[in-house]
Amino acid sequence: VIGDEVIVDNPQANRVGPWVLNQNMTSGFYGTTYDHDGGTNKGACTATYTPSLTGTGYRDIYVRYCSGSNRSSNARYTVNYAGGSQTVLQDQRTLGGQWVYIGTWNFNHGTAGTVVLDNTSTDGVVIADAVRFVNVAAPGGFVVGEETIVDNLDATRVGPWVINQNMTAGFYGTTYDHDGNANKGACTMTYTPTL
Repeated sequence: VIGDEVIVDNPQANRVGPWVLNQNMTSGFYGTTYDHDGGTNKGACTATYTPSLTGTGYRDIYVRYCSGSNRSSNARYTVNYAGGSQTVLQDQRTLGGQWVYIGTWNFNHGTAGTVVLDNTSTDGVVIADAVRFVNVAAPGGFVVGEETIVDNLDATRVGPWVINQNMTAGFYGTTYDHDGNANKGACTMTYTPTL
């Protein structure tokens, strides 16, 4: 359903490495805690956020963190989606305390998709807080799974088509057209959907 969302907070993430757990030290984080790398142990910390998604479709991905002047300017979020992965660098020095949009990707049903935050080659303190997955329409405004059918009666027919009804099983709707195996090159059928 468009608008449905799943939030994975840091306690639900699979955290690997010497993350430091903090509680109520800086405002703006989601839930009751957040993790940080202390600005050290670069390349040793990962946090994998795995949502349980209902249905296949596009999701807007948002990340949450508490910002500060000592935060990382290039925190690495790698989105593993249906068919590939993409890494986004996020400046955590600004836009803290809100959901920050990082992109839209297609995800399969279930738990195959993830967002992985790591501190490889990052500067400053990397914050691991929460990731939000929001079900949206596909790029271009289409809703995944919706369809439009254009039948022969709705098409623009040019030439000596012959319309038939109930003569051969298997057609869609109430009629179909054929060219009678004649007038070759004289018949066109243009199907124009309203999307």
